[in-house]
Amino acid sequence: VSTDPSLAGARWPEGVRHVPGLAGEALREAYRAADAFVLPTRRDHSSWVAAEAQATGLPVVIADVGGTSTVVRDGETGFVLPRTASADDWAAAVDRVFEDRARYGAMRAAARAHAARALGSARMREAVDALLPPLLAGA
Repeated sequence: VSTDPSLAGARWPEGVRHVPGLAGEALREAYRAADAFVLPTRRDHSSWVAAEAQATGLPVVIADVGGTSTVVRDGETGFVLPRTASADDWAAAVDRVFEDRARYGAMRAAARAHAARALGSARMREAVDALLPPLLAGA
């Protein structure tokens, strides 16, 4: 799922489908239908979609760009790859998600728990509340 216009008309490997932007129930249904969430971005420095995916129990494979590595717990809720990872590295990481059914199930449960505990709106409010006063004091 992406709203990036540069992806329109791109060729995708077998089993991969690009879905132009979704919202609301259509987006929730897309998450429910997925087995994992893969975001090979080199530009998205604060990936809310990774938090959304984990909230639905999806293991996430993502690039270490900006703050994305703070959203995914490498090896626990998914895998974080270097920004310079090759296509083969991405394929290997996706394979690792599914190679062990017990680990896959544990990743799904850990992703859901991590999202509820560390990525929910209450936690985000706490982080903003802790960050803003010192920044505003220096304004």
